[in-house]
Amino acid sequence: MNTDVPGSPESCHAAADALSLLARHLERAGRLATGGAHTSEADFDGRTADAYRAACATLAADASAHAATARRSAGALASYGEDLAAVQRVMERVRTSAGVHGLLQGTELVPPTIPTPHQRDVFERLSAIVADARAHLERARDRLSAAFPGQPFPADYGNVLLPPVGEPVGPFLFPPPESAWPREEQPDESRPDGPRRDGREGDGDCGAEREDRPEAPDERPDVTDGVDPQLDHAPEPEPRSPQGDGAGSDDTDVMSYRDPDDTRPFGDVLRPAPEPVP
Repeated sequence: MNTDVPGSPESCHAAADALSLLARHLERAGRLATGGAHTSEADFDGRTADAYRAACATLAADASAHAATARRSAGALASYGEDLAAVQRVMERVRTSAGVHGLLQGTELVPPTIPTPHQRDVFERLSAIVADARAHLERARDRLSAAFPGQPFPADYGNVLLPPVGEPVGPFLFPPPESAWPREEQPDESRPDGPRRDGREGDGDCGAEREDRPEAPDERPDVTDGVDPQLDHAPEPEPRSPQGDGAGSDDTDVMSYRDPDDTRPFGDVLRPAPEPVP
């Protein structure tokens, strides 16, 4: 969408001022002509006087009509200049916002190739604002053209033979309220507290991935109060030799007494070693 709006509001206001000045001079000329049309016969008589009074009356009527046209045209130009300036200010703000979010090429508002959710929201908001501004300017042009009956708008000289363009369809909002504009700051989606992919505030993309990925079960055994959940009872203590833990003790590992062919669960073999057979 093109955001460039050519035109000079200053030239519109300058032309309006010139037309207003012309209207004042025409009104003054009309008053003088009206005075001549009412010249008394005592002061000026004869057929020449009658022709003079008739010419003054015609001049007064023409001057009054042209003065009214000049004033109407001046008002239309001044109003169009204000509308044009307002649209140009809106388009300038659109370009600034689009440039901040990487949506501007020259004067064109373009969608990003792979938009983030924030960029998509910004593009949709700015597109709506541009469309409303264009519709507002189109209606302003129509009002200006109506103020010059029979005179095509200069930009339409090449299209005067084409059918007239209808009114824009649907309502539009201009000037756009602040709530219609996107936020100027661009959130850092790499931060942990940035926006999530689902649009909610939280742990950012990492949080969304953790939410979508099922949590792996904890493979470590949860030993509570000395009881292994893989066993149906607490493991029995290892047997000790009668000599105890002092010097010369001969502790024996219970695993050395497990039969290699024994396929019972580990918990069933955790028992005191059998007494050696003499």
